[in-house]
Amino acid sequence: MMEDGGGVGDVHYRFTPVAGGEKLEFLDKDTLQNLEQWGMLGGLRRHRFAYTGKFETYKAQDYFTEMVNSRDVQYALQVMSGASSGFCRLSSLGCQDAMHVAVKELSATVTDLTFFDRIADTDTGLISPSGTFKQPNIFDRMPDDPDSFDLVRMMLACDHSPHKDLYSMPERQELIFRIFYHLVLGGAICQYDESLQRYMSTTAAIYGKLVTPYKNPDSQDQRILLRAHAFELCVKASADDGQCILPGTAPAADSLTLDLSDGGGTVSSPSFAYAIVEPLRKQVTVFSFDRRAGSWNDE
Repeated sequence: MMEDGGGVGDVHYRFTPVAGGEKLEFLDKDTLQNLEQWGMLGGLRRHRFAYTGKFETYKAQDYFTEMVNSRDVQYALQVMSGASSGFCRLSSLGCQDAMHVAVKELSATVTDLTFFDRIADTDTGLISPSGTFKQPNIFDRMPDDPDSFDLVRMMLACDHSPHKDLYSMPERQELIFRIFYHLVLGGAICQYDESLQRYMSTTAAIYGKLVTPYKNPDSQDQRILLRAHAFELCVKASADDGQCILPGTAPAADSLTLDLSDGGGTVSSPSFAYAIVEPLRKQVTVFSFDRRAGSWNDE
């Protein structure tokens, strides 16, 4: 469940945009090509800010309330301005000093791709020996299932999938799982890929640029640690506003639930806005996607 908060009292943090922090060129050419093929490149935005003050997880609500109400942040953050108007600066929407933000804590503890071994293992039944996604047989499909869904996409998004418990709910709240989920479902205009390896390599490339790994100096095996805190955000102009400005649509209760009521079509990734706080670097990164960007009908 997301915690809600709005309005700013005493200021405890100062936020400053990091030069080059909003460019996606930090990703390699192959990753950018994959994102374009999967219909996500146009809707993705990354913004990075340096901050002063001490970040404490239990005060995350106050931290993000101050962040979204910071003038420097509002002049930097890009959001969709409407159904077909494209992206604009948050400040151009005329928002006041009492913007409202809902915050949900996620996890960022995974340090390697063995996290996805359960999917890659052919004994699980999701992947063929050649490394491609398996298609469900006619008895595994429900009437509302999109025609485009294979067993992996069903595992990710369908409650009735026989593999839905392959990852527990806490594991599904890992930032790396969220990234993989969004990539596999793709954007509104998506050329699906059936290669697990391409999705995993792209997930790793993005995840590796959002969190900074550290070696534990007290460990003989130099084990890799992550000191990042991940959150899901929903920013509104006010607490009474039912529409999120960032990421543009209000997340579902569990953020990974899709509306499959239309059936038979192509279901794309929901919009998202994730914030990754790295206290050792004194930086916060906002990584977001608005599915309306590049859709057929400019929803």
